[in-house]
Amino acid sequence: MKYQLAEKHIDVNEHHIRYLEGGVVSNAKPISFIHGWAVGTEPYQEALNSLSQHYQVIAPELPVWHQRL
Repeated sequence: MKYQLAEKHIDVNEHHIRYLEGGVVSNAKPISFIHGWAVGTEPYQEALNSLSQHYQVIAPELPVWHQRL
């Protein structure tokens, strides 16, 4: 399964942060999905894709054990 979200990047205080964003933009507040410490967003692809069919979804890719900031 592939993400139905676009990969985006932002630089904050010399840190490069990758995040996924997509879904239905509406008057409702967006859903921000924060994953656990030792995993990325990959195990949650199905949930993110389902949520993005009805809501705007933002999912930052936080550092995991094998990544650096």
